Amino acid sequence: MARKKRVKGNAKAKEKFMQVFAEVRWKHRFDAEPKCQHFEKCGGCTLQQHSYEQQIDIKKQALERLVKETPGMSSLAKLELEAISSERDYKYRQRMDFIVTPEGSGQRRCDGQQGVVELEECALIENENYAIYAKTLDLSREFSIEAYDQKNYTGCLRYIIIRRTRTGEQLVSLLTTSSADDAKMEQIAQALLAEGVNSVYWNVNDNRVDDSLGECRKFWGQEFIQETLLGRDFILGPLTFFQANHEVASAAYSSVRDFIKECKARQIHDLYSGTCTMPVIFGDLVDSVTAVENFPENVRMAGKNLEANKISNVNLIEQDVAEFLQQEDLAMEFSVLNPPRKGMHEQALRRILELAPANLAYLSCSPRSLLEDLGILFREYKPVKIQLFDMFPQTEHFETLVLLTKKER
Repeated sequence: MARKKRVKGNAKAKEKFMQVFAEVRWKHRFDAEPKCQHFEKCGGCTLQQHSYEQQIDIKKQALERLVKETPGMSSLAKLELEAISSERDYKYRQRMDFIVTPEGSGQRRCDGQQGVVELEECALIENENYAIYAKTLDLSREFSIEAYDQKNYTGCLRYIIIRRTRTGEQLVSLLTTSSADDAKMEQIAQALLAEGVNSVYWNVNDNRVDDSLGECRKFWGQEFIQETLLGRDFILGPLTFFQANHEVASAAYSSVRDFIKECKARQIHDLYSGTCTMPVIFGDLVDSVTAVENFPENVRMAGKNLEANKISNVNLIEQDVAEFLQQEDLAMEFSVLNPPRKGMHEQALRRILELAPANLAYLSCSPRSLLEDLGILFREYKPVKIQLFDMFPQTEHFETLVLLTKKER
């Protein structure tokens, strides 16, 4: 009989996590006053009525219960779950995307109504970040840059994206349709540079799909801004993926680094490598790293990060992970897995079982897809540690790191 193909990221699994999270949450009484005036309407952060200590308890209990109730996770359920909190429970995000519509600009509503909340503040970003967003929005209206209408596909300005590093450098990206006026965009950019913004990008997206990504039409000021993480330098552009919470990301990457040291690994495969953040952080521990990433912009920025940190032992490969793993002569000792929210392709998971690296470090932003993938990996691996990293205070989101080692036969 043919094996039934597993459906990844199914709606029932997602509903299960949200159900568990909601049930755990409502067992905790509200013990804090929301700090943001938009709390009841804005969908940006929904846990403000819980103190931060209580938020950590809710997330930890929800993950523990989900692990316990998921078939095949008994070995994981036996491990003590360590929860790492954030140094900042507010103003921790270094990037925020603000949607622009004819009805207003800000974040989407969460109160059951359609539309956008016109923000007068945002508690998740630093004051300087919000001030530049507000200034950019005012400039767009001053120069009559018409807001994009997602329903009728008319208008121009779709998103204002603000990025600020812990060192204080700021990048503003305006996403428009191709109908934007060059002269007006020039005036807006120059005004922002005069306000102290380091980098201004004009990106274009004519697709009808609601997306904050676009192709660069022009930039002003610095081409990139720079962030420092665990003593390494990282180059950031408008499309660069970088963890939103600097301090918690440092803790997560340090755990991966410590595991590599403990295992005395010499060759690492970093799958879904992004901009090579982790290879830059642990590259000095090993002989070589093979970093695999298929998003062109990430690959371009990864090369710049390797160059900025003078790292020469990383082999950067632009290829889909599932395709890369099909090489016949491939050998793996230790693999770092950090896939997107939907998790790993089943073909890639089964190929890892065949290649049988001695140890794995799996960092995930989705407990649902993580447990789905572990259901396959546990056929040949056993978990040795699980950690919850609260990358996103005031929200239901978090990252989970599971460290695995090959079963003895």
